[in-house]
Amino acid sequence: HFLGPSYNLSVDEVLDTAILNASSFGFFDKAVHHIVTQSGEERGVVLTPDGTTVALLPLLLGIESGLKASTDGTPPAGIFPLTLGRRLGLSFLSLQEFPPSYRLGPNGCWDSVKHPKVFKLSKPATLVTDAIINGGMDGLILGMDLSNHSAPQQALSELLKGYYNFTLHEMRGLDAVHAHISPRRRGISKSILEPLDLYGLVMETLHLIWKLEKTEWIALDKGVEKAVKEGLQEFAHKYWALWSALMATSTKAEVGTSSAHTPGVTTV
Repeated sequence: HFLGPSYNLSVDEVLDTAILNASSFGFFDKAVHHIVTQSGEERGVVLTPDGTTVALLPLLLGIESGLKASTDGTPPAGIFPLTLGRRLGLSFLSLQEFPPSYRLGPNGCWDSVKHPKVFKLSKPATLVTDAIINGGMDGLILGMDLSNHSAPQQALSELLKGYYNFTLHEMRGLDAVHAHISPRRRGISKSILEPLDLYGLVMETLHLIWKLEKTEWIALDKGVEKAVKEGLQEFAHKYWALWSALMATSTKAEVGTSSAHTPGVTTV
């Protein structure tokens, strides 16, 4: 994990200089820890204003990577492995005996929309649930925005509000919006990642993991490359191609109707 210098400090040293007190620090640490229980409850996720369930861990890793890059005056190196690449690669490999469509997801539902507390998955979990994908995309997008050295500095709270709570003016559909907002996460992440060699990046990430864990022998498995290629094709189809088709369909509808029914978007 990409935790910065504080990772090397003791708990007492962290709390001495932290904004959060011990109780809040413990809650925050528990809230961002992503797990799926035996009963299929996914924790470490939140329901955002756009109606999407987002895992906090990849979101925060992307934000931290972007902030560090901005502070250091360098590109956000490693932001893809941190937000999406690591989980994607490991999920593809762990389920390579199953069809590619079984190696991603699933989604789930909350016990309440007004007061959400428990999020239950619809099927057995992979290492990249939809919430992990959503959080990874958001972390990637916001991290890239924060690393933009030429952009004016903005409070993180304002950045998050602008991304997750967006006001759409009448007679404008989402296709006419160029700002980075959460309902467009799939299209924006596609524009960032599609030009890159994702296969090479995922394989590079896996080789680093194997080196750190001293399991380089896994690279000798001839099925690794095939599993990653098939998995990335399924990822692009499920999270990019289907989104593009949905947006193309929505533009044919009346703009006022489509925008008014877009989760997390307010029309004025």
